[in-house]
Amino acid sequence: MKRLLFLVLVIAPLPAMAMDDTAWFRSTMIDVDTGRADGQATMSWDAKLRIGGDYDKLAVRARGDRQGSVTGHNELQLLWSHYLSHFWDVRAGYRRDFRPFVRNEAVLAITGLAPYYVETNVALYVGRHGQLRGEIELAENLQLTQHVVAELYLDSEWNGFNDGSRQTGIGVSQVNAGTRLRYEFNRHVALYADFFVDQATGNTRTLLRAAGELTRQAGVRAGIRLFNL
Repeated sequence: MKRLLFLVLVIAPLPAMAMDDTAWFRSTMIDVDTGRADGQATMSWDAKLRIGGDYDKLAVRARGDRQGSVTGHNELQLLWSHYLSHFWDVRAGYRRDFRPFVRNEAVLAITGLAPYYVETNVALYVGRHGQLRGEIELAENLQLTQHVVAELYLDSEWNGFNDGSRQTGIGVSQVNAGTRLRYEFNRHVALYADFFVDQATGNTRTLLRAAGELTRQAGVRAGIRLFNL
């Protein structure tokens, strides 16, 4: 009888432990890279922080670029992110551009993982007077070896209005595409080479040409990624 009781206790499944979906976690990713354009050193950065639970979290993003001694673009986003469905969140909040022009906008975005593991971020920006802008970011990671990853990406921006003072026209204004070949030393640090093409399009390209500005850049940037911090 004792042996039978022992076997029942060993073989019988134990009650499953309840998952704690109220626990908080933090995720940070920082990309910093450098290169050369028009004979000047360039640098760009993109930092992302998420902190919160499974259903609601704070998402912070800071990104910008610099050419020579001049900061070309600098922005900060503060967003509340809410679980929408499997692999998808809806976000809302505030964006402030510090350079090249000061601008405050409301943000509404959907972010997640599309079929074929395509990381997707679709954002709508609304200005103080109802001006609409938008952005679509797509990226897919291809695991080539245990440490080498090829990240294919395509970003595009569009405007719902013409703004001659900022040299942006209505329609799709900018398309950025490229491949980041990344070597991950561990789950926290990676070095990468970014082969990129930045192309102004449509009315924006016409305005830039009229002002004597470049409409296309291509090249290679070297950078470091810190992630899972």
